[in-house]
Amino acid sequence: MVLLAAAGVQIRGLNELNNRRAGWASDHLVTGTILLPAAGYSDAEKIAAFHRLALERLAALPGVATASISSFTPFFNWPDTRKFVVEGRDRPARGLEPAAVVNGVSPGYFDTYGTHLLAGRAFTERDTATAPKVYLISELTARTLFGDANPIGRRLAVADGDNPRWGEVVGVVSDVQPDVSDISLVTSQVYQPMAQEPRRQNEIAVRTTGPRARHVH
Repeated sequence: MVLLAAAGVQIRGLNELNNRRAGWASDHLVTGTILLPAAGYSDAEKIAAFHRLALERLAALPGVATASISSFTPFFNWPDTRKFVVEGRDRPARGLEPAAVVNGVSPGYFDTYGTHLLAGRAFTERDTATAPKVYLISELTARTLFGDANPIGRRLAVADGDNPRWGEVVGVVSDVQPDVSDISLVTSQVYQPMAQEPRRQNEIAVRTTGPRARHVH
């Protein structure tokens, strides 16, 4: 916990969001923001090592059911939008590829936020930076990209060059509705393992086994 405090974790309760949610559950949940200093965490390996240690220490605390680290929470719109291409299909004209918002998440993310795995598998500790690239996609993304076909085992790549880095779709999860005024808005969502693109700034979340989380200042 000293390590987390030094990283500048800012804890906040989420009870006010309980009545406006879809694809996630805020009860018994506390979140905070981590911003690792660039001087001490200058490369992906050091960042990933911090994430592993932080999650190990949080999971060992009394009253903690699950813990996760992610680029963003499901409560608000994700700012990371990328365009994708599907292996085996003609590539759309540049700039017209289908777009999705992207979230990097640790293996315990879906259990922590209560987002349901609908098909395939979730991320595991084996999905490291040296392992084959993998993705999970939301229901809407699966329908948009693959229609009624099974997306498991298909491959996607970010449309950012002529030599795409393909990643296999290993699972499908329920769509997530952020806490915005237009509750009907659902966008295509893609998840990637945090370890395959670690960032210094992240959201940490803990689901407790005790009373509903309160505001912490």
